Amino acid sequence: MTRVLVTGTAGFVGHRFVYQILNQTNWEIVAVDRLSSVLSRKRWGELNFATSPRIQLLKFDFGENILESNMDSIGNVDYIFHFGAETDVNKSIENPSSFIKSNIVGTFNFLEYARKQPALKYFVYISTNEVFGNSLLGEKFNEWHEYNCLNPYSATKAAAEDLTLAFSSTYQMPIMILHTMNLFGERQDPRKYIPQIVKSVLNNIELPIYTNELGEVGSRVYLDVDSFASAMFYLLEVSQIRPEVDNIDWGRDKFNIAGSDPINNLVLAKKVAEIIGKPLRHKLVDYYSSQPAHELHSALDCSRLLQTGWSPEILFDTQLENTVKWLVDNPGWLY
Repeated sequence: MTRVLVTGTAGFVGHRFVYQILNQTNWEIVAVDRLSSVLSRKRWGELNFATSPRIQLLKFDFGENILESNMDSIGNVDYIFHFGAETDVNKSIENPSSFIKSNIVGTFNFLEYARKQPALKYFVYISTNEVFGNSLLGEKFNEWHEYNCLNPYSATKAAAEDLTLAFSSTYQMPIMILHTMNLFGERQDPRKYIPQIVKSVLNNIELPIYTNELGEVGSRVYLDVDSFASAMFYLLEVSQIRPEVDNIDWGRDKFNIAGSDPINNLVLAKKVAEIIGKPLRHKLVDYYSSQPAHELHSALDCSRLLQTGWSPEILFDTQLENTVKWLVDNPGWLY
């Protein structure tokens, strides 16, 4: 029986991955999460994770040393999926120390645990496009592009990436680093952009669209969270075959998992309004000229992933429509 350790299981991305594990595999899950926020407890409650016989929940702060009692409770695992992290850029600016503790020290703690596993197949570290900083319009970052961190959050994620790579080299530990960005789907934090668009359109509230001082609207690459989970499963499956694709090192490498093309955030807002069938009220706001810690444009080059044979099962427009309709039908996730 495959047994996996998943951190951050009540976060937006982590909880959808756990949901997919329960529905697509027979794996047993050791879940590490403090369940400290209202949203995290709400996700667990709505999906009945607490009653699943295949989930063992351990509640502790992984930014602290992992106690022997916690290590004994985890036991041996086949895979470690490290989603858990502090992620809010603005909070990292206000209080960087908590991000260093969670994202760097916390990752180190799990790497220390991972290297002692007798039959570990992969330590999978979930990272972000933020480590690469701002891009030119139309530019896409490949997996090994140099870091250009603009805020403490991205700096801690980059540091954790390098720690993961170092542990792999030093201790011959199989690792996989995944960059993603702007995921969306059910039960997302209502402060994120797509839920905010839906809320604004439904309530006829003016939506701020961020620009630079020249009025240039920001752009991002969006991907639904279930396609991200699907790509993760696919990479794990393909890694057993280890095809020779673009010099991929299946024991120690990085993969970008994101949507195909950047979309202007005003265009995205208009798409959402069209799905709902109500007008969009918006106002262009110069935000980026006074916020150097935030990127105006960002995009990831996913050509290596696509060369392995993966492609999303559901197109972006279809998944966006599914998500918007779900939010309309579940307004409790807009506030």
